[in-house]
This record gives sequence, structure tokens and C-alpha cells, in this order.
Amino acid sequence: MADRTYSIDRQTGAVTVASADGSQQQQLSGNTRRTYLTNTHYVNASPLDRYGVEWTLDIPQATLHIPHTSLRLDGNYYYYKGIDEVLFADIPAGNATMSDGQPYQYVGYYRGGNATSAGYSASASVANGSLSRQLSLNATVTTHIPKIRMIVALRIESTLYSYARQLSELDDAVRGIVLSDKSSYTGTPYDGTTENRYIAVYPEYYSTWEQPDERIPFAERFLWARDNDPTLFNDLTKLVVRTNYPYVMNPNRVSSYYSANISVTKEIGDHVSLSFYANNFFNNMKTVHSSQTDLETSLFSSSYIPSFYYGLSLRLKL
Repeated sequence: MADRTYSIDRQTGAVTVASADGSQQQQLSGNTRRTYLTNTHYVNASPLDRYGVEWTLDIPQATLHIPHTSLRLDGNYYYYKGIDEVLFADIPAGNATMSDGQPYQYVGYYRGGNATSAGYSASASVANGSLSRQLSLNATVTTHIPKIRMIVALRIESTLYSYARQLSELDDAVRGIVLSDKSSYTGTPYDGTTENRYIAVYPEYYSTWEQPDERIPFAERFLWARDNDPTLFNDLTKLVVRTNYPYVMNPNRVSSYYSANISVTKEIGDHVSLSFYANNFFNNMKTVHSSQTDLETSLFSSSYIPSFYYGLSLRLKL
């Protein structure tokens, strides 16, 4: 092999093999296959809104008129809204190909992706943000029994209001499109209020391998290709991202739920105390309703409340 040289035509993929002295030469046909090389660029995320308020109210035994018993009410309200409007490049996931079977050649430029927190890479998605609100209220009743040096505490933790939804919006433009059915690619502007419908998002621009620096307005070209160039239209559809289910963009209001915890502490002398505790001791199996899917979900083994468990703890004072 040392007496041969090789050269490749980057346009046709043809390989030319020649002897070192140039006396013999042979050309082998071939195909050039292009692929993408990812280049990560770090930018500041779009601003977001986050605030909340917490409160605590202690009601002493003198106000309750119950001997050795006090009541504490506490809770919080939390609000979060984040929208990403950063323009970024993305390509279809998987092994997408052009209509002629060649590797996919277009790059989409989307305004806003699914990354609204620091440390995450953006990718094309229908949602480019989220909104959540939650209100919780807790009550703790504590009773001291001095004669036997025992303390009994019951705590009820409740979530009275829980709201969350994915967003697809921009400050200065309409971002999403409401589709007439799952298989379509065109429709009416999405204003954020339509429920149980399939939603799609176009990239703002796309570019080609031949002219990677030229950004072509996507919607205008896509709608033109629908009526004039079926092959181009079919290739561009791969840059359109759509929801897989009609409920994905629905608001999710979860009905109220609660969990009860109890602890009993017995003091033994001046340096030792023994406590028994049980979290979610009612083993609450109530169901909660989700407005996003219109389904009932059991609290049992869910993420809404802790699972039932109990134990003992020993505390030593030195």
C-alpha cells in the first residue's frame, strides 16, 4: 500500500487511486455523505418571574382556652413564569432523511425552546415556557401533658390550589399554530386559550447545506411549497414540531389534597427523650382530579404527598 496515493473529490465522492510513480491510475465511484457537527454556544437565558409569600400565625393556649395546647397556622403562595425567546438552531431528531433518501440537509432556527433554566440545552419543542401557581396551608396542634412529661403534635399539611401549564408564546409575535387534526401542518394562530387541540410550531428561519449562512423565512417558503413544490414541502415538514397528544398544552388544575402527620414524644429524665412518629398516618388514598387530562389520580404512592411510614427516634442531651 505504500506505493499508492489516494485522493477524494469532495463534490462527487469519487476516490482516485494512483501508483506512487504515476504510471497507473484508477478512479472508484462513491457518494459523499454529509453530517452535522454540533457547536454549543452559551447565552443568557430570557428573564423569568418568580415570587412568593410565606406566613406563620401562632395561637397560644390562652386564646384557644384548651389547657397546655397551642395552634400554629402556616402556609405559602408561590408563583413562577418563565419564557424562552432565544433564537437557536436545531435539526430533526433521529435519522431524518430527504425525499431522495439522502441525509437531512436543512437546519431550523427556532425562537424559544424548552430550556428556561440555566444549565440546559435548548431543543425545538412546542412549549417554550411554563406557568405555575400553588397555595398551601398547614395546621399544627401541640399538646403538653406535664404529669407524664409527654408532648403530642398533630400536623395537617394541605395544598388548596395547584395550577400549572406549558406555554407557547412570545412578547411580540404569535408562536404556535392550532392544527385542525394531528396529521396536518397548517392552521390558525394559537392564542394560548385553545384546549384539547394539537399545536405546532414553525422555525422562524431555515438554512441549507449549500448556503448555510442564508436564513430563509420558514413560514412564507413552507406555505408556498405546499401549493407549488410538494417535494420541498415534504422535506420542510420535518422541521415542524407538533404535540403528540391534544391535552399537552391544557392547563392543569389539581384539586385540593392533604396529608396528616403525628408525633408523640416521652421525656425520660432530663437527658433522654423517645419519640414515635408517623407521616401520612391516615394513609390517604383519596383521588385528585387533573383538568389537563380530565382524569382522577390516586394519592397512594404519588408525588403529591409522602408515603405512609413510621418510626422511633431516640434523643440524648449531654
